[in-house]
Amino acid sequence: VLTLRLVYRPPFDFGATLEFLRQHAIPGVEVVDTDAYTRVITPETGEPGATPGWLRVSRWPNDEHALRLEVHGAAPGRLLGITDRLRRMFDLDADPQRIEQALASCDAMRPLIRRWPGLRIPGAWDGFEVAARAILGARLRASQARALAECLICQFGTRLPAAVAPGLDRLFPTPDALVDADLAGAGIPAARARVIRAV
Repeated sequence: VLTLRLVYRPPFDFGATLEFLRQHAIPGVEVVDTDAYTRVITPETGEPGATPGWLRVSRWPNDEHALRLEVHGAAPGRLLGITDRLRRMFDLDADPQRIEQALASCDAMRPLIRRWPGLRIPGAWDGFEVAARAILGARLRASQARALAECLICQFGTRLPAAVAPGLDRLFPTPDALVDADLAGAGIPAARARVIRAV
């Protein structure tokens, strides 16, 4: 297990970010609870005999302004790429004080930023994954979008021989797996299926 400290500028409402991610989590690929975000990560392309790993992001102890990243089953050479993705996903490079100063000039926003300090804009682990999920979820409630994503995963995701951690036993489908797939036949609405294949 490799453990890293991901620092950020306070305040950071980590709980609100986890709640957003929990509402959109894809079973088998991600697990989100009140304390942490956990997901499967694919092996490095070309790594002979490599198996998927997983990671867990939680609060750093003692209220330090950092998140605790635990990486399981990934080569040390991948850590820079993994941390870059997570910094974007959790918006860790945001400057809350500058954002607050800018938004405080708006009468409508001023009370909101005081009521909910430290909100961040959650990102995603992978560009193709977020594009596919956005297409599936357009104009739908989070639960409906998640059901479509789960359908996509069950039909076209890679099922692992064994769970790498509790609740983590699938990989999100690659673009190659979806470009010619019969998505509509798997329950994905035809218009959304066409857009996903085009992407």
